[in-house]
Formats: sequence, structure tokens, C-alpha cells
Amino acid sequence: MYIGDWHWLDFANIPGMLDWIGFVLGGLGIVVALVQLYKSRGALQAAKNALDEARNGLVRDQIIVLLPSFSEIASSLTGAMHADSREAAVDVLQRFSERASEAEQLLTNRGTLHEEAVRELSDARAAAAKAIDRLYRKPDMTTAERVGTAATKIRAVAVTLNAIHVLVRNEIGSPRNA
Repeated sequence: MYIGDWHWLDFANIPGMLDWIGFVLGGLGIVVALVQLYKSRGALQAAKNALDEARNGLVRDQIIVLLPSFSEIASSLTGAMHADSREAAVDVLQRFSERASEAEQLLTNRGTLHEEAVRELSDARAAAAKAIDRLYRKPDMTTAERVGTAATKIRAVAVTLNAIHVLVRNEIGSPRNA
């Protein structure tokens, strides 16, 4: 094999018919792989869209389940105020804080559509925290006096969230409208 004299080109080792068939089949395999790769790009986008739709559906379903509980919380707080029960009021206010935190995250995940409700929830949660503090620090006041401001904000939030609940429940794509 002499590279400088072109003796390395040995025509006795020319590829045979099976070599050429293997070469053609290898080329076809590469073409098929590239076509499948190109087609899978569309499938990837479709899968991503389906995943986003499923996530939005789950968030919507959680909102549909969670938001009605705020009306029950508002009425429970009113009952605790009428009964002058500090323990019941603390329990209701803590339950409100937990649910409000969850609702804030769910509504924030839906975009900027419910920003005002998220602000109201945040304000009501802060008022609930102050009311819990007052329940333990001011023994000379009634429960209604201690939690009055928080109760007003919680009732207002409950009304707002009920309106959002109706909108979310009746939007296209919700379980009842699917």
C-alpha cells in the first residue's frame, strides 16, 4: 500500500452487491429516522398542549372545590362571634388563613385575571392574623369586637370568591361544560 503512488487504491477490494445494498439500506434508515424526528416535533408540541390543558383543568377543579368553603367559613366566624367563643373563632380564622393561602396560589396560577381577588385574600388573611393576635391579647373585649374587622373582610372575600366560583364553574372547558 503506497499512498504516494496511488497503489493503495486496490480494485480487487471493490464493494460487492451486498455492500451496496447495506449502504443504501443504511441511508434509508437515516432518512426514516430524520422523518420520524421531524414528525415527533409536532407530537411533542401536542403533548405539551395536552399537559398544559390538563394542568389548567386540575387548577380549575381545585378552585371549584375550594372557593365555596369561604362562605361556610364566613358563617362559622359569625356563629363564633354570636356565641362569644374565642376558641371557635381562632379555629375558624386559622382555617381561613390556610384556605386563603391555597386560594391565592390557585388564583395566581390562572394569570392576572383575578388579581383583585388575590389582593383581597391577602388583606383578609392579614386581618385574620391580627384578629387571632387580638383574641389572645385583649381579654376585656368580646369576640365580636376582637374579630369584627377580619369578619367584615372575610365576608367581602367570600362574596368575591363566590362570584369567581360561578365564573370558573361556567367557563368553557369546565367539567359541566365539557
